[in-house]
Amino acid sequence: MLKILLIEDDDNKKKDIIDYLNDTYPDKVDIEIAMSFNSGVRMASKGNYGLMLVDMTLPKFDKDKGLKERTLHNGGEILIGYLLDLGKETKSIVITQYDNFKDETLGTIDSRLKADCPESYLGAVKYNSSEDGWKVELNNYISNVIYSNS
Repeated sequence: MLKILLIEDDDNKKKDIIDYLNDTYPDKVDIEIAMSFNSGVRMASKGNYGLMLVDMTLPKFDKDKGLKERTLHNGGEILIGYLLDLGKETKSIVITQYDNFKDETLGTIDSRLKADCPESYLGAVKYNSSEDGWKVELNNYISNVIYSNS
């Protein structure tokens, strides 16, 4: 069983990803959810996950904490790097619906993560709710992790 941490704040995207994973890998995945940068760091640093699926643009805090909402445009990249600094080399995939983050493109961030985290960062998936291409990309990354752990 592959234990997956999904760090995602968008309810529709989260549901699509969970439904896809459960339909594609029945009895092979156990999914836990974090909805912000802070909860993602907390769960990832304490848990033993085989894979993290990380949104790139994340709120700093969970919405139910009552704190001022602050968005980290490249929060996924920061989170992956921070965990690596803590010695957590969890396999990670960025899954995002955006191409640009402030002054950078997804391609630039993807290249940087591949260079900075070659052992843990697998790649980026461009999510689009009206197309299925993201599922094929995600499947390519995840199936390698699942079957390398079997």
